[in-house]
Amino acid sequence: MTKDKLLAVNNLRTSFFTDAGEVRAVDGISFDLYRGETLGIVGESGSGKSVTALSLMRLIPSPGRILEGSVEYFPEEVPAGVNLQELPRKAMRRYRGSELAMIFQEPMSSLNPVFRCGEQVAEGMRHHLKLSKSEAKARALALFEEVQLPDPARIYQAYPHQLSGGQKQRVMIAMAMSCKPGVLIADEPTTALDVTVQKAILELMAKVKTELGSSVIFITHDLGVISEIADRVLVMYKGKIVEEGRVETLFSNPKHPYTKSLLACRPPLNYRLKRLPVVSDFMEVKKTDDGAVEIQEKAVTLEAVIRGQRVPAMEQLRRSRMLKQQTPILKVSNLQTWFPAKHNFWGKPKDFIRAVDDVSFEVYPGETLGLVGESGCGKTTLGRSLLGLAPVRSGRVEYKG
Repeated sequence: MTKDKLLAVNNLRTSFFTDAGEVRAVDGISFDLYRGETLGIVGESGSGKSVTALSLMRLIPSPGRILEGSVEYFPEEVPAGVNLQELPRKAMRRYRGSELAMIFQEPMSSLNPVFRCGEQVAEGMRHHLKLSKSEAKARALALFEEVQLPDPARIYQAYPHQLSGGQKQRVMIAMAMSCKPGVLIADEPTTALDVTVQKAILELMAKVKTELGSSVIFITHDLGVISEIADRVLVMYKGKIVEEGRVETLFSNPKHPYTKSLLACRPPLNYRLKRLPVVSDFMEVKKTDDGAVEIQEKAVTLEAVIRGQRVPAMEQLRRSRMLKQQTPILKVSNLQTWFPAKHNFWGKPKDFIRAVDDVSFEVYPGETLGLVGESGCGKTTLGRSLLGLAPVRSGRVEYKG
């Protein structure tokens, strides 16, 4: 990371005006982004992370409005910088996508449902990089391979509804990286991905950052990911930045009570809790007469909170044995859900995608059954099959007999 400033955000304020009044989603934040840096932004849902990203791109939907502040971008060809907030709408389009690109949090609402996925990725390259149709297609197929999409040629021709959630997310990542932007804003980019693909995507983003000298703003709830990839971290709470620092310092010695509570609320892997710790266990939030937020740290340790919620090992074992003595509430036997992949001349299927193939399991009353697997392995289709929302080929689903 160099100290060459690429983006400077000063006193940015974005509000949404509703019948209930003004909601200050981003409340006067300021920060810098340096060339080659990965800046992490963390905070719970509603803290203002995504609205910050949308404000940088000038994509705030109605009834939202950017009230004040500046976002200065410093490309190499304009050392003095460009204030993105003051650009005319048409001029901003030149920067959006080519200089600043964004991986959106929800790919289903970000991809156009009436255009094929490949066409949507190629469109930006044809517009910003002036590539021919064949060159843009070749580059899109190469990107699909880089983000580990299976059968890139099929994905290129597919519509968004024909892909799994994880596959749509990878199409969005390919689209954002297609024009080699100077700033890549990633809003929860790996949320819908399994850990193997997540690792590949993070490595790919790191590679692009290194090769192009780009910078990344990485927004996530996953503190583990942030600790691995970020150089600096901003902690947001109720539209404000409450703490900022180098990632190693912030994780080892957090100063603000909200940062401490975020780190404490990570689910433990080696024991079970009656409930997970929450922010209110560690801090109290009060509103002053002028509407400002006042945070008070509680005199309690993480160890004390966990000790009060920890489930004893013997109680877990006894509960597990009791569950197995009951009659299953749900029994699934040899379930198969296949989708036609190829048709013959007469329109009859001659090849299938075996989304769910001979799956059997039982669920007992009061039990929580975890279902894990890579993106596209059939988890969602299995759930839809249980509800009769997907065409079951064979098998049996019994609920309460």
